[in-house]
Amino acid sequence: MINLSTVDYKDPNAYSVFGNSMRDTGFAIICNHDISYDLMDNVYEEWKMFFNMPDDYKSKFLFQREYGVVQDGFYPISISEKAKGYNHSDIKEFYHFSPDGRSLPDIIRYTNILYNDLLDLAVTLLTWLSRHIGGHYSIKQPLEEVVDRSCQTILRAIHYPPLPDSVEQHAMRAAPHEDINFITLLIAATEPGLEVQDKHKRWHQVSPKKHSIVVNAGDMLSEFTDGYYKSTTHRVINPQDSNHSRYSMPLFVHPMFDVKLSNRYTAKQYLDERLKELGLLSKT
Repeated sequence: MINLSTVDYKDPNAYSVFGNSMRDTGFAIICNHDISYDLMDNVYEEWKMFFNMPDDYKSKFLFQREYGVVQDGFYPISISEKAKGYNHSDIKEFYHFSPDGRSLPDIIRYTNILYNDLLDLAVTLLTWLSRHIGGHYSIKQPLEEVVDRSCQTILRAIHYPPLPDSVEQHAMRAAPHEDINFITLLIAATEPGLEVQDKHKRWHQVSPKKHSIVVNAGDMLSEFTDGYYKSTTHRVINPQDSNHSRYSMPLFVHPMFDVKLSNRYTAKQYLDERLKELGLLSKT
C-alpha cells in the first residue's frame, strides 16, 4: 500500500505532512489552497475548446524544435513523446506554455494567470521541502531559490482523446515514467486514470478531489537532494469503461539552467539528456 497524504494547505503543520509524504512516496495532494476554483475551471474549458478546433487551426501553433530549449507550442499526437524505455508514443496531444514563449491562441485568456498562481504555490511548496529536509540533510541551496521563472518552467495542457477501436498492444495514454523536473503541480484531471507505483512495483490509483492539486517529485529534485526526495514512477492507463476525452494540466517546475544538480549534471545537461531519450530533442 502507498500512503499518499492529502495536505490541508492552511494547516499550520502542512509543511511537515507534505515533506513526509514527498519523502516517503514522492507524491502528495494539496487541498484548501488559495488558487481560484473558477480560474481552474475556466482554463480547462478554454483548452477543451482549443483541442476541439480543426487541425489546420491547431497546426498554426506547432512547436519549433531547437537544440537545448524546451519549446512552447502545440505537440500533436503524431509527434507525442515516448516514455524512457518504451517503443510506443503516448496517446495524447498537448500544448506547452511559458510566459517568455509565443503568444497564446486567441481563445486562451486565463492560462497566464493560472501559470503565475501555480508557480507562486510551487515556490511555497519548495520552501516547505527546504524546511523539511533541513534537519536531515544539507542541501546545496534552498530549493525555492533555484527555480526558473521563465522559459523552462512549463504549463502543459494535455488532451488524451477517446481511444480508437484498435489500439496497438502496450500503447498507453501515458506509459510508466518519472518526471524530469524539480516538482510537478498537477490540477486534478477531468477523468480518472493516474496511477502511482509503490516500492513493490504495485500500482495504485490516484483519485484526487476536484480542484485539488497533485504534487510529485521529479528526477532533478532527486539528483539535487542525493535521493532524499525520490521521484516515483507513475502512468495514465487507458479507460476500461467510459471512453471519453481526458484533460489534465501539470506545471513542470524546473531549476535554472546553470544550477549544479550534482557532480554529474547541471540542470541543462540533465534536461538535454532526458529530452533526447523522450524523442523531443534531436540527438545530433
